[in-house]
This record gives sequence, C-alpha cells and structure tokens, in this order.
Amino acid sequence: MKKLTYARLYRRARNYRRRNFFFTLVLIAAIVFFAIFADSVLREFEATQPKYLVDEVAGTLSAGDYESMWSGEDPTLFPEETQEDYYAYVRGLLSGKEITWHEAIVPDQTQRGYRLSADGREFAYLTLRRSETPTKHGFEQWEVESLKSSVIAPVTYTVRAPMTSSVTVDGTVLGAESLTGTNIATEWDEHLLEGMPSQKECSYQFTRCFSEPVVAATDYLGRSQTVTREGNAFTAVRCWDNDRFQEDIPRVEEVLHAVADYIVGIRTVGQARAYCVKDSPASNTMYMYSLWTSTTASRARIEDFVCEDFIALSDDFFCCHVTANFICTFRSRDDTTYNLDYEMYFQKQKDRWALYDIATK
Repeated sequence: MKKLTYARLYRRARNYRRRNFFFTLVLIAAIVFFAIFADSVLREFEATQPKYLVDEVAGTLSAGDYESMWSGEDPTLFPEETQEDYYAYVRGLLSGKEITWHEAIVPDQTQRGYRLSADGREFAYLTLRRSETPTKHGFEQWEVESLKSSVIAPVTYTVRAPMTSSVTVDGTVLGAESLTGTNIATEWDEHLLEGMPSQKECSYQFTRCFSEPVVAATDYLGRSQTVTREGNAFTAVRCWDNDRFQEDIPRVEEVLHAVADYIVGIRTVGQARAYCVKDSPASNTMYMYSLWTSTTASRARIEDFVCEDFIALSDDFFCCHVTANFICTFRSRDDTTYNLDYEMYFQKQKDRWALYDIATK
C-alpha cells in the first residue's frame, strides 16, 4: 500500500476540487437550460391565452381600425349603405370611449365568445375558434373567426308625398317597390271641381341599418319640396304658389269679410252669395256657418288678416288658408271677437275670383 504522503494528499484534493468544479458547472448549465426551456414553454403557453387576442382586437378598434368589424358583416343586409357609412356609424359608437369585454358562454368547445362594450354599452360580439395547428410544444392556439356588430338593426322609415311628386332617398328615386299606399285622400279632394284631377297622396317605406337617410322631393313642376320629419316619418310638403297670387289677397279678404258679415247679420244671404259661384257648395251651405245671436251686429271689422299657403289646383281654381280676427259690435254689449280659420277655394268667374267652397281648418 502506497504511503499517503502530503504530496499525494494534495493531488487528491486538487482532483476532487476539479471534479467538483466541473460537476457544479454541469449542474448550473442544466439548471439554466431547464429554466430557459421552462420559461420558453411558459411564454408559449401564456401567448396562446385567448385574452391577449381579444385585447389585440379591442386595441385595434380603439385605434380607429374597423376593418375587422366590416369583414364580419354581410353587406347584402344593407345594400343601400356603403362601407364609409358603416365606418362613420362605428366611429360614432367607439370614438373616445373605453372598450372592455367579458367572456360569453358558448356550447361549442372549439369556440370562445366575447361581448365587447364601449363605456358599458355592448356593441359587438367576437368569436374565436381553436386553430387546427398547435404550437411547437403542443399547446392549442386561437384565431379570430368573426367580429360582428350587435347593435346594427334595420330601421324602417316612411315617406308621405303627393302622387305627382318624385321622392329620393340618398339620391336614389323611390320606385313602385317602395310604395305602401296610393290614392290617399287629402283635405283638398272633396272641394274640387267636377272632373278636376285629384290631389291624392301616396306613402313609401324604406329601411336603413346605421346611416341617417337624406330624403328629398320635387313636385310635378320640378320644384323642390320642403321635407319635414317626425321620428322616422318624413312628409313632403306641397309647394305653395304664394308668389303667383299675391295680387289676389285683397280679393280673398273682401270675400271673407262679406261671408263673415252675413254670419253676424250685417249682410243678407243674397249679398253674401253674390261673392260665391252660383250653385256652388259655398253658396248652398252658407247657412251652416251662422253664428247668430239674439241680436244682429251693428258693425264689424277684420284684424290680423293672414292669407297664405296658396295652391293652384288649375289655371282657374285655387285654394288658400286664411286666418283673421273678426271683431263685432252688438247693442249694449262689449265687442266680441271671432277667430276665423278657413280653407277657401276660389274659381275664376270672368275676370274675378268667386268663392266656390269654404271649410274650417
């Protein structure tokens, strides 16, 4: 047996330290390798979590990129509206608002559903589908299947206009396919001369999903009509012919005064009917407008007379709307004021306009 000398003991210790050093290096390398591998696997696993994909979609929308939403829609559902209209609508929903989301329950295990909200109001539904290709280490991946707006729904609008008018919506003329009603009676029809074309109206209906429609109308003479709106109902207002009849306003006031005088007994029925077309509705029904009291007015006057909304129903027939205060003085009584509000219809008789019919407004 070799004698254990100091030199030999020193060599053994040195070899031991050398082996221990290399073993430690190998152990450290293995730990580092495992840590790197584990970190890589964990990062890969974490990256496959659906929430990051949802956050990415939400971030894209917050940045004003709505291509992903548009690609999930079916444009055939809103053929009259454009991609720009859609973007403007979505921009109005999301601009400057915080986008949040929460997961929805879906029956298909290969899918994930998420409801997206802007400042608490849900506006879209995001669907993820499991990818057929797993990651390098076998983790399942997710990809966007669809992103659809959940607040877009067809809105029905109606338009009422004269049958002789042309109605356009966003520059497109509404045709027979949009008609929902024809020959709708108007207040003028029952007061027309026999054989005169009726003033019937019609109604249209159309839908929009997200854009505000621009409705316009022109009459049979090509004049632009005023279009009013109440809720989702539009009305094309008939064009008035006020400029054409300005010179006839004094005649209308004269006739109104004569009729009102008859009503309170200042004029006789014969005097009043002299202002009417012979055998006309106005002449035959004059007594229907009597406001007789126990005494006859001694005098009367008209104040605040307004005559407007002229419509030329033919070259020799028109109607207009008149309002006035008819102030009468009766014996031993204070003045009495009657508020007059009539539609008056006039027919040309030689060179003067005569009253054909009158109706309370």
